[in-house]
Amino acid sequence: MGKPSRRKTLRVAGAQINTAEDIAASEDKAMRYIWRAHKENADFILFPEMYLTGYTPAFDNEATEAALERIRQAARRYRINILMGTGSRHLGMTTNQVRVFSKKGELAGVHEKILLQIEKSYEPGRKLRVFDLDGLCFAVLICNDFWATPRSTHGTIPILPQMAQDLGASVIFHSISCSGEKDPAKRKILKDWHVANHRTWAMRIGITIVAANQPGPLGGPVNCGIIGPDGQYIVRTPNKGERFFLGEI
Repeated sequence: MGKPSRRKTLRVAGAQINTAEDIAASEDKAMRYIWRAHKENADFILFPEMYLTGYTPAFDNEATEAALERIRQAARRYRINILMGTGSRHLGMTTNQVRVFSKKGELAGVHEKILLQIEKSYEPGRKLRVFDLDGLCFAVLICNDFWATPRSTHGTIPILPQMAQDLGASVIFHSISCSGEKDPAKRKILKDWHVANHRTWAMRIGITIVAANQPGPLGGPVNCGIIGPDGQYIVRTPNKGERFFLGEI
């Protein structure tokens, strides 16, 4: 079981941004957002799914690990907890993950995406865990981990938001890359689905959700921001364009 969160106000930032054309450019942009979050006295900053490497299994693993090491150092330098979406390759297995770096500059842990859709190039994660930083007990979910989209999620489907709350989390950080649908009517349906899932789960289990997406050129079918345990947005970004958001939880 996770430790109960101690009641305190925390400042949480998120980056609604697209991956750049290469790891070095993505790292450079990430550092600008980390600096801004630091200047705004944020305690946490969340990045989208596979942000650092781009959504491809063909990333340069050596360059990725070198960039992640510099991001770890930035967490310590700027005294901010960083949740970075990235690809990772280890022992011949490629995973879609979020690395959690504490403001002490330590690797607090990793969440690997559990509910894959058609991503046959990736190895699924095996276990959901919770983290405890700055007195906050939280879980990390990656894209489909949260909403388990019907007809594209196969096998026995665990209800991961409920599992996170059962483990003691009072916040779910949701790292997303969701922007591919081009048909306007389908995009509207998907946005209704994603937003309703965020708000309904927040209200149903009394949990706060922080969501950061790669919006793509058309805008993502989900709003980034912070949803409170009453299902209402504390911060809500427009779903188009790159944006920084900040709120208190």
